[in-house]
Amino acid sequence: MSPVGLALAGGGLGIISGTTTGTGMLWVPVLLGAGLVGEAFLATDASISVATNMTKAVIFNQLGGLPFGPLAVGLIIGACTVPGNYAARWILRRTSVRLHARLLEAMVLIGGLSLLVRPLWQL
Repeated sequence: MSPVGLALAGGGLGIISGTTTGTGMLWVPVLLGAGLVGEAFLATDASISVATNMTKAVIFNQLGGLPFGPLAVGLIIGACTVPGNYAARWILRRTSVRLHARLLEAMVLIGGLSLLVRPLWQL
């Protein structure tokens, strides 16, 4: 992915991530397209998530849309995800780059299919 393509994708996904929830899977193809694999991929994805969610939490709190109680609960829940990141790093160090990329691609495919199929179950 060229620097211009990365900037455009990052800007677009930044807007989407800032206004909605659950957009983490959209970042996977962009980060893979930028050539990030293994621990660099994991660290970049985690950094994007922390920066986006902390920014949203602070802004919503300042605007009165997120009282301190739920904000504190969210911070505690977020802190509980840290061990999972260390577990993922441990797995990554024992997995080939090719297998890691294939697993991520499969997760994106399954996630996309679930978004398409889920509304059909609610009919």
